[in-house]
Amino acid sequence: MVILRIKNANFEAIKNGTKKTEWRENSKYNKMLLFAPRQEDGKLDGNPEIKEITFINGYKADAPRLTIAIKRIRLVRFVNDVEIKEDNFKALAGQFAIEINLGEILHFE
Repeated sequence: MVILRIKNANFEAIKNGTKKTEWRENSKYNKMLLFAPRQEDGKLDGNPEIKEITFINGYKADAPRLTIAIKRIRLVRFVNDVEIKEDNFKALAGQFAIEINLGEILHFE
């Protein structure tokens, strides 16, 4: 099971259905968590075994949680500056980010 902490604005946008993509920093930790090596050449791709992710809003034991179906995870390099308001996301040309395409809400607590 993959668990990611998320800010309240993003949590609420996912819960309300306005945020369809979660963006993550292209860090070693996130790659380890979200990617798997391809059999053909050992390069990393979004882990196809990740079918759902639980997003937690905060660090308290009773923090709100959303479990979301995952459509796709991939690494994206931006050729232009980008601002995606509904996703609360900005990136500069040349930057990399991990794109998590969100599906339906499976569980909310």
